[in-house]
Amino acid sequence: MKSILSIVIIFVTCASFGQVPNRFDYPDTLWIYGQSTDTTYGLTPQSPIKVGGGILPKHIYRYLNNLVDHAGENVPYTRIGSCCGDLIDRKKPLTKFQLNSAGKEIEIYFDQYEWEAPQLIGGFEWKERRMGYCGEMKSDTIFHGYGLYFFKDGGYYKGLWEEGTMHGKGEMYIPDQEKYVGEFNKGDYHGMGILHFPDGGKYEGLWSAGKKEGNGKIHYPPNSPIDYIEGTFKDNEPTGRFVIYNKDKTQETQEF
Repeated sequence: MKSILSIVIIFVTCASFGQVPNRFDYPDTLWIYGQSTDTTYGLTPQSPIKVGGGILPKHIYRYLNNLVDHAGENVPYTRIGSCCGDLIDRKKPLTKFQLNSAGKEIEIYFDQYEWEAPQLIGGFEWKERRMGYCGEMKSDTIFHGYGLYFFKDGGYYKGLWEEGTMHGKGEMYIPDQEKYVGEFNKGDYHGMGILHFPDGGKYEGLWSAGKKEGNGKIHYPPNSPIDYIEGTFKDNEPTGRFVIYNKDKTQETQEF
C-alpha cells in the first residue's frame, strides 16, 4: 500500500468526500476509517462511536444519514436522548439512538465530545464514497501539499505529499497490521517515526528507506514483563548492545 504511483492518473474530486479536513484539526470533519471488526462497537456505552464535534451533534447526524443497509436503503433512526454518564463514570453524556433495520431495533451510542477514528458498525454500509484522494494538488493529476488518501481496505494516509508521493510528516494506517506516525521520504518510512502494532507494542526511533535504521526503542505490549529495549538497529534488525528495561524497574543488557 505504501507504493503509490508518483503520477496519479485518476483523480477523485473533493465533492465525493465533502469538505476537505483542516490540516491541523481532522476531528472537526467526519470521516469513516473502515469497518469495525469489534462486534460491540457502537452498540454498548462502553464502546461508543467517538465522532467528536463538541456540543453540536452534526457529526452524529452525518453518520446516521449516511448509514445504509446492504440493499442500499437508508436506515430509519430515532433519538432516545442523553445517557450513560453514571454508567461509565464520566461527566459528559453519550447520545443514544435507536435504529430500525430488517424488523430489528438496534441501540447505538455516540460520543460527540471525544474523537477516535470513527468506524462503520457491523452489518451496515456507508453511502458516501470513502476511497481515493482529497486534498491539495499541483495539477489535475498530481497530489502535492496536504491531503488524505483512503484505501479500499479501510486504511489511510494523511499528511504531506510531494509530486504524487507521501513525503514529509504524515500518518499511515494499515488495518489489523500497523499505524505509523512520523516522517516519510518518497513513500517510505524515513527519519523519525513511531510504528504502532495491534498488540499494543510499538517501535520508536529512526528509519531509512522503510527500514529501522539507527537508534530506537521497542516498547513491548502491556502484558509483557519488559517495558522496552533500547539500542541500535541496522537493516530492520537490532545490532550490538541493547539495554532491556523491565517493568519491575530492573535493567539487563544483551548483545545482538
